[in-house]
Amino acid sequence: MKNDIVPKKYDNIKVVRDFSTNDFMFVSDMLITDYSSVIFEYALLKKPIGFFCYDLAIYDRGFYLNYPDDLPGEVYENQEQLEEFLQDSENTKLTEKYDTFIKKNICQVVTDTVVNVWQVYKFICGEKINGKKDIFCKFKK
Repeated sequence: MKNDIVPKKYDNIKVVRDFSTNDFMFVSDMLITDYSSVIFEYALLKKPIGFFCYDLAIYDRGFYLNYPDDLPGEVYENQEQLEEFLQDSENTKLTEKYDTFIKKNICQVVTDTVVNVWQVYKFICGEKINGKKDIFCKFKK
């Protein structure tokens, strides 16, 4: 990314361009997000997730889950609520809601991943799944 993320420099914002989202997930202690689907990957790390959704009452772009019931963490609709969560020493404990989220959604993530890998495999091989040709196509020696 060559463009500035923010229009001017701020003392409290550090722009990091050479560190991926996955890298940040591994070194972080918790995730604060809004409506991002990053929660599916992050939940696998068994680290706390908080949702800062200050615009929840007017958000109209649709959801991929039943907000806030199906989330693996609590929703905070203002800065004061978020600050309380961040200062609470109990915020690192995972809840039954978190475990339910993993059981309910991670199987779907794994299934989707397997399907995507299979689609790539078919593309590389140029084979049909139900075809009579050798399933290992170009990879078999």
